[in-house]
Amino acid sequence: MMLINVFLGAPGSLSEEQGVFHEAVGACNQEQGLALGTLYVPLCVSRKAHAQGVIDENIHACSYYLLAADNTLGISGNTFEHDWWVARQCCADAKSPMREAVALFKRQPEGRPPDPVVEKFRTSLAAADGPRCFDFRDAAEFRAIVRGLLTEWLGAIAQEAANTDKGRS
Repeated sequence: MMLINVFLGAPGSLSEEQGVFHEAVGACNQEQGLALGTLYVPLCVSRKAHAQGVIDENIHACSYYLLAADNTLGISGNTFEHDWWVARQCCADAKSPMREAVALFKRQPEGRPPDPVVEKFRTSLAAADGPRCFDFRDAAEFRAIVRGLLTEWLGAIAQEAANTDKGRS
C-alpha cells in the first residue's frame, strides 16, 4: 500500500471545510484508493499553534498541499502565506515528494469587502507561473473541488506506477 500525504492549511474560520477535507479524503480512499493500493494521509493545520518548524517538516513530507483561505490568511505575523511558499519551494525541488500546491479561496458574502492582504496574495498567485487557484462559495463546492483534485492526483499516481512497471519489463 502506498501512502500519500496531503496537507491542508486553513484558518479556524474554515472549520466546516476542514471537516469536509477529512471526509473527502476518507471517501476517496474508500471508493478509489484501496483498489489502486494508494491511500491519502490527511494532515491539517487550522490554528498556527504549532511551532513553525514542525509545520514546515510536515509540509516537506507531503506530496500535495492545499491552502484554503476566506477573508484571512491567518493571524497577523503568523499566516499561512509562509506555509504556501514552503510548499511551492518543495514543488520546485526534484528531491521533494511535493507534486503540487493548490490554493482555494472562499468567496465573500455580497457587500463584504475583501481583505487587502488576501487580495494582494491572490493577485501574486495570479501573476505567478503555475499554481492552480479555485474559488468556492460553500462547503459543497469546496468538497467538489477537493474530490476532483484527489481523483485527478490518484489517476496521475496510477499512471506513473503503470509507466514505471512497463519500464521494468
